[in-house]
Amino acid sequence: MNKRSFYVKDFNELMKHCKKMMNINYIEPTIHVGSGAITTITIYLHGKSENKTICAINKSDDFDFKKEIYSYLDSIDWRLK
Repeated sequence: MNKRSFYVKDFNELMKHCKKMMNINYIEPTIHVGSGAITTITIYLHGKSENKTICAINKSDDFDFKKEIYSYLDSIDWRLK
């Protein structure tokens, strides 16, 4: 599996991770019909009018879609203690 692949199994793990966070309201995947791969994740924050969209289509050779998603989540991590 390459660094730009993100599938339903990965999305289920992401959902489990986000359930522990109190600041995430919605997560919206965009799924490519042909491959079944998730190509874009949009994260909507609770109480904010902003959202963050992370797309797997990136020209950088070292881009890691899953790592980019979790890095963003770590940057906004307001877990319930």
